Amino acid sequence: MMKNTVLIVEDENIIAKDIENKLKRSGYVVVATVSSGEEAIKKTAEACPDLVLMDIMLAGDIDGVQAAEQIHTQFDIPVIYLTAYADENTLQRAKVTEPFGYLLKPFSVKEMRSTIETALYKNQMEKKLKESEERYSTTLRSIGEGVIATNVNELVTFMNPEAEALTGWKQQEALGREFTDICKLIDEETREVIECPVTEVLREGNVIDLGNQVFLVVKQGKEIPIDARVSPVKNDVGDVIGVVVVFRDITERKQAAEKLQQAHDQLESRVKERTKQLSGMVNKLAEEVEERRRAEAKLLDTQVKYQLLIENASTPMAAISKSGVYMVVNSLGANQLIPAAEPQEIVGRSVHDIFPLQNANKYMEIIDTVCESGKGVTTEHLMQSGNEERWYWSDFQPIQNARGGILGVHIIAHDITERKRAEESLHRHTERLKILHEIDRAILSAQSPKDIAQAALRHIQLLLPCYRASVELLDFEAHEGIILAVRSKGETQVRADSRFPLEMLGDIQALYRGELRVIEDSLLVPQLPPALKTLQVEGVRSMICVPLMSQGELIGTLNLGADSAAAFNEEHIEIAHEVANSLSIGIQQARLFEQVHTGRKRLQSLSHQLVDVQETERRHIARELHDEIGQTLTGIKLSLEMIKRLEGNALTASVDEVQMLVDDLTARVRDLSFSLRPSMLDDLGLLPTLLWHLERYTAQTNVHVAFNHIGLEGQRFTSDVETAVYRISQEALTNIARYADVSKADMNIWADESTLTVKIEDKGVGFDSESVGGATFSGGVIGMRERAVLLNGQLTIESAPGAGTCLTATFPLAGQFERRRRQR
Repeated sequence: MMKNTVLIVEDENIIAKDIENKLKRSGYVVVATVSSGEEAIKKTAEACPDLVLMDIMLAGDIDGVQAAEQIHTQFDIPVIYLTAYADENTLQRAKVTEPFGYLLKPFSVKEMRSTIETALYKNQMEKKLKESEERYSTTLRSIGEGVIATNVNELVTFMNPEAEALTGWKQQEALGREFTDICKLIDEETREVIECPVTEVLREGNVIDLGNQVFLVVKQGKEIPIDARVSPVKNDVGDVIGVVVVFRDITERKQAAEKLQQAHDQLESRVKERTKQLSGMVNKLAEEVEERRRAEAKLLDTQVKYQLLIENASTPMAAISKSGVYMVVNSLGANQLIPAAEPQEIVGRSVHDIFPLQNANKYMEIIDTVCESGKGVTTEHLMQSGNEERWYWSDFQPIQNARGGILGVHIIAHDITERKRAEESLHRHTERLKILHEIDRAILSAQSPKDIAQAALRHIQLLLPCYRASVELLDFEAHEGIILAVRSKGETQVRADSRFPLEMLGDIQALYRGELRVIEDSLLVPQLPPALKTLQVEGVRSMICVPLMSQGELIGTLNLGADSAAAFNEEHIEIAHEVANSLSIGIQQARLFEQVHTGRKRLQSLSHQLVDVQETERRHIARELHDEIGQTLTGIKLSLEMIKRLEGNALTASVDEVQMLVDDLTARVRDLSFSLRPSMLDDLGLLPTLLWHLERYTAQTNVHVAFNHIGLEGQRFTSDVETAVYRISQEALTNIARYADVSKADMNIWADESTLTVKIEDKGVGFDSESVGGATFSGGVIGMRERAVLLNGQLTIESAPGAGTCLTATFPLAGQFERRRRQR
């Protein structure tokens, strides 16, 4: 509640301070304290307080009375005088300024508050009274009749401009004069002055109608015929406190009456002349009357039949005159126009009484066209029926009398609302199928899930009131979602290809079950998931989240948002489901296509790598055959040629040397054979082959391998599994020797009924597992991973620069695990 503001005008500082403290304790706001009349006027103009406390006796050129007078005149702000004493002359001057109260110093807080509240209330009431007086005065000045008001002493207190024009007196001239001075009334017939009607009304207290037989004698002496009404003005308790005289100039009406009388006299004369002529026609007229009576009876019978025909019709019918007035309407037509209305409630009313202005004008245009052309018109139009709009097919036909004149129109209306709704529904369905077909075509022509999502979102905004739409893919292994595509009519912080944790979606179990999530108004949901809060900030009010299901699995969501509450209806939800189904199929097919494409590229890469490996192995074998075995065979050949020429001890030494060369050649051939594929892997199995390979590996590389195994003793696996485990172990250990820069490594293998797992670790230099460097090393990793994948296994490599490397390969053994004793 606003506190009232007060301006203090007091030249005694101590008294001013005391008054200020009292005002503040009483809850008022003191805008300022000034000590002179000039300052009071200036501060009032600046602060515009609700009230001024003014000391009457002020020093300076302007005392309190003068200042109060200017404040009241210029600003209409109430003033309360503060006084301890004043001479009679000053008090008389103060009264003239119409103060709102006096406070005699010294005064109590209670006296001060009572006086201030009374002054504020009085000022408020006076303002309301002035506004009311101005409103009524404006009304009286605007009417087209003369109005004169008097008090109980019959003195004029008010005249409106029309009264001034009629009497010739200005209001300023007439105010305070007796009514009879202004208005002299004489009787039209007797020419005598009529008793003052104001006196009679004040005496009797009743309203007097002077009729139209009175003349008003105006200021210039001219007589004007008037029609006057004199009424008492009473206060709240019923006492007469004045009189109001309302009168108008009826000169034109008098002249019209005189002309009418003259015409009447002429007519009377002609009637007398024609009476004789008519007397001879009475008999003939009687015959005509009888004939007319029979015609009217026939017409009445026809009307009854017409009414029965209309009333029993199975469609709304009505007859409307040329001016738009209902002449006939049946019950169906009445109910169509006004629900539950009877025909008698409609007949006699205009179309403008029944319809809104725009519809009524359109109706009248059709009626005018039919009446002017004399031809029927058929049209389809909307009509308000109760709280709903309905479509009607109406036939407007002219109604003609016996002479061919147009009397109005006859209307037959057929309710075609259901047909129109069916047509609109069919049109919407056709558009819907067309756009859905375009979505399917766009999905089929797209090459990637992202292109598919963008195409679907581009078309779905033509079907649904989408402010924002997006498609998300859900990766449950990585426990994150991926924004595949986004379309928004406003600014959005969410971009395509961005990722987010699945927790931001809230309860995902319902989506996993294939259930739709609908939010009518996000502002009414107390706890929104973080992802939906982000949409709410971007202006989304209502939302639909449709799960994308493929073979019973949740792969993503289609999210639609509108910037208004409850924007989606059942049809929109059905469309969203259809688009989601097409999206699911398209995205899954695209992903499968990408997988096939990726697999094909991987197969091509592996083929190239296989060729490279084969060529490398061939070069290695060729180099071994040429450099090592070829040289050894050449040495044996030369030694054998020398033996032919040797005898005795020299022969024996040469034979021994040749035998050593043959032994070395045999060992090299055996090593080459084991490098290609150790035969013991087929003969003895995985464990003996790994033990032999580790011993040989340590001897060749000086890298000691700590080997642990569980479940391999006496066990044989399928040839594919044993070969894959051996080759992966061989490649991993070779990479450690080449790149890890370590002197030891760990190798663990364990097997049970379902799986066989190989784990090889080193604490070497490591590498960035996200971007494997080196073509040779990268090819080795791909080869190992492909060996695992071909057997439905899995290979993972964990490594980081400076943190070593851990390789783990797991192979399923279901249907492959073979238990057989080692054959001795």
